[in-house]
Amino acid sequence: FKIGTEFQVYFSNERKSIVLNNPNLITVESAEMFNILGQSILKLDEVKTKNITEINTKHINVGSYIIKLKTEQGTLTKKVLVQ
Repeated sequence: FKIGTEFQVYFSNERKSIVLNNPNLITVESAEMFNILGQSILKLDEVKTKNITEINTKHINVGSYIIKLKTEQGTLTKKVLVQ
């Protein structure tokens, strides 16, 4: 499975948020963020379908995390570093 290469997920240290870059407007059914121990620390069951969506993470500590997105085209998992 591969979501188009245009779809990107990354962490913006300047904005203190997770950014979903979604130019093809793929429907994201849910977004979840896990710490390195596999504990869910953030879960969104509704993500608006927009070109760019920001998920605020001001309350999240510095560290490595896994973001899991369930989309209409499958599941995307990405490791991000919060600084």
